[in-house]
Amino acid sequence: MSFYTYLFVNQPWWKPLAIVLLVGIIYYLANITYYLYFHPLSKYPGNKLDAISRIPHALRCWRGRAPMEMLELHRKYGDIVRVGPQELSFQHPDAWNSISGHRIGTGHGNNEKDPRQHTTSQNNLLGASREKHARFRRALSHGFSSQAIANQQPLINRYIDLLIQRLDERVGQKIDAVAWYNWTTFDIIGDLSLGESFGCLEQARAHFWVTTFFESVRFFNYSRLLGIFPELTPLLRFLISEETVRVAKARMEITTQTVERRQASGRNRPDYIDALMTTKDGVEPLTQTEIIENAALVLIAGSETTATALSGATYLLCKHPRVLKKLQDEVRSAFMIESEINLDNVSRLPYTMAVIKEVLRIYPPTPMSNSRVTPPEGNVICGESLPGNTYLNIFQWTSHHNPKYFADPDLFVPERFLGTEPRYANDNLAMMEPFSVGPRNCIGKNLAYVEMRLILARIVFNFDFELSPESDGWMEGQIINTLWEKPPLYITMSARKQR
Repeated sequence: MSFYTYLFVNQPWWKPLAIVLLVGIIYYLANITYYLYFHPLSKYPGNKLDAISRIPHALRCWRGRAPMEMLELHRKYGDIVRVGPQELSFQHPDAWNSISGHRIGTGHGNNEKDPRQHTTSQNNLLGASREKHARFRRALSHGFSSQAIANQQPLINRYIDLLIQRLDERVGQKIDAVAWYNWTTFDIIGDLSLGESFGCLEQARAHFWVTTFFESVRFFNYSRLLGIFPELTPLLRFLISEETVRVAKARMEITTQTVERRQASGRNRPDYIDALMTTKDGVEPLTQTEIIENAALVLIAGSETTATALSGATYLLCKHPRVLKKLQDEVRSAFMIESEINLDNVSRLPYTMAVIKEVLRIYPPTPMSNSRVTPPEGNVICGESLPGNTYLNIFQWTSHHNPKYFADPDLFVPERFLGTEPRYANDNLAMMEPFSVGPRNCIGKNLAYVEMRLILARIVFNFDFELSPESDGWMEGQIINTLWEKPPLYITMSARKQR
C-alpha cells in the first residue's frame, strides 16, 4: 500500500481534508514565524500585523488618513518602521536622497518606481520604465526650463488677469476659492499642454474634462489597492461603473482631439506639445500615443497640485491674520501699480516665498508616499543594507509634521524659512522635499513656483479677504485619495483698503 493510498484512499472522507487543512495551517504558521523572526526586515520595529500581512497598511491607505497614522507609528517606533512583510517607511534626514536621489558607488544602485502604484500605462512620465522615463523627460525638459517659462509668462499672465477681473466682479460676494484656483490652473496648463484653454475662467464654471477628473479622484485608491493586491483585479468591474469608464474614455478622446488640432495648426509657440513633438539629437521621437498620454498627465500634475497649494495658502492666511498682514505689507510696499508684478519682481519677495514654502510644509499637495523598490540585488538605504524587492516609503505630510525635525510642526510660521526666529533654527529642512528629488522629481517645479508666486501676489495686492464661517476648520479631517479631497473653501473678497 502506497503512502498516498494510506493517507487519502482508505480513509473517511474528512481525514484528507483535515490533513490538507493541517498542512495549510503549518505552512501559514511557518510563514508568520519567518516574517516575524527570520526575514531580513524582522529587525525593524513596527506593528506585528504589519510584519506578516499587507492588509493593515492597505487599510491605512484606503481610509484616507495614512500619513497621519504613519506619524503616530514613527513617533512610537522611530525613523524606520516596518509597514509590510517587505515594506519600510522612513523618517530620516538622508531618506530623500538615499531612496529617490541619483545613486553612485558600490551598494548604491538606483531604486525603481514602485510598480504597484502604476499598474496601467507605460506611455507617460508617471508609469514609464527608467529608459522610457529618461526619453520622455528629455523631450519635456525644454518646455519646463527657466527660459521657456519666461517665454510663457505672457500666456500665464493672461489667465491671471482674467482671474483678477472675475474676482473683482464678485467683490462682496461669497466665492469658492478652491473652484476659482482650479479653473485658473487648468486654463493655464490646458493652454500650455494642448494649445487651448478649457475656458473655465471665461465661463466661470468647470469644463467637462475638469469636472469628470475630480469625480474620478475617488477611484485612485482602487488602483493603489489593486497594486498591493493584484489578485483582486477581477473585482475591479464591480468597483468602477460603466459610466465611469465611459466618462474616462470621453475625457481621453477630448485630449486626443485637442492635441491633434494643436499639431495640425503648425503654430510655433512655447508650449509642451511643441516640446514633445520636437526631436532632440540622439533621442527617439515620441509616438502619437506617448505625446497624448504625456499631455494628459501634465494637465493633471500641472494644475490640481498648484490649485491645492493656493487653496491651502488662502485658508492658512485667513486663519493667521498676523501672517496675512505681513504678506500684504511686503507685496503692497514692493509694487506701486499691478503691472509691476512680474516673474522677476516677485522672485525678490522673501516673505512671499517663505509663506509658500510653509504652506507646502503644512499642506503638501501630494501628501502620500511616492514609493520606490530596491533592485533585486538589494541596496544600502540610510546606511542600512536592505534585501532586494524591499518597498521604500517617505510620506510627505508625515515628514513635514514630525516634531523630531520641526519645532511646533503644526503651527503656520513662515519665519522658519527665513532664519529670523531662533526657535526654528534647528528645523531640519532636508526632511521637506514637496517636489521629490532625483531623476523622477517633479519636472514642473519651476512652473508651480512661478504660478503660486504670481497668483498669490496679485490677489494680495488687489484684495482683502476673509474666511466664511462655514469654511472654518476647512483643513481639518480631509481624507486623501492620492490627492486631498477638498471641500469648497468659501471666502469673501473685498477691495483692498489701502492703496
